[in-house]
Amino acid sequence: KDPVPDNYDQQMTEQKTIYRFMRILFTAAQLTAECAIVTLVYLERVLSYGELDLCPSNWKRLVLGAIMLASKVWDDQAVWNVDFCQILQDITVSEMNELEREYIQLLQFNVNVGSSIYAKYYFDLRQLAKENKISFPDELLTKEKAIKLEALSLVNNRLQQPLSTSKNQSNPVQSMPNSHQISSQQQSLVPLISLRRSASVEFTHSPRKSLLIIS
Repeated sequence: KDPVPDNYDQQMTEQKTIYRFMRILFTAAQLTAECAIVTLVYLERVLSYGELDLCPSNWKRLVLGAIMLASKVWDDQAVWNVDFCQILQDITVSEMNELEREYIQLLQFNVNVGSSIYAKYYFDLRQLAKENKISFPDELLTKEKAIKLEALSLVNNRLQQPLSTSKNQSNPVQSMPNSHQISSQQQSLVPLISLRRSASVEFTHSPRKSLLIIS
């Protein structure tokens, strides 16, 4: 495999590159459309909470962390960290666990996604799809799905306080267990998410060298 070029962090990342990376993960892990929306919620939340900018040297790490958490917290077919290592063979389980711990801390242990937040992102993505002439799932949330979404948010909110306390202890928080959520159509929103995120890729200095430079 070709080595990572020295100027990797100075090369503009194309939208098709982000799309290809996300498509590989969503296809191999059989992730759902709902998971794609929650992935975007987590990604924008971690950028806001952590005061970070996407740049060529960190975007894979940030996108992978969002997908990993979204698949565990919200999707039917939750994916273990070792499963991601089988998809991305250049990363170890210990590195995935470290990424997960750091990501949860950057999110300030807030993995809640209520139905109103979900709906906002859904309509934003639908408008983006319309502007770019991309097909988009018509179904928003059924009443049953909305109830389950709020129920999971309530459970996660109750768990948030003890998790937040543990972040100040000497032992780092352990990897989150897999959870299960609602069934959904097997439709991917990856093209829209990658399009939305690629517009924000900037040449800014990453706060720390990326653990996951995956060429």
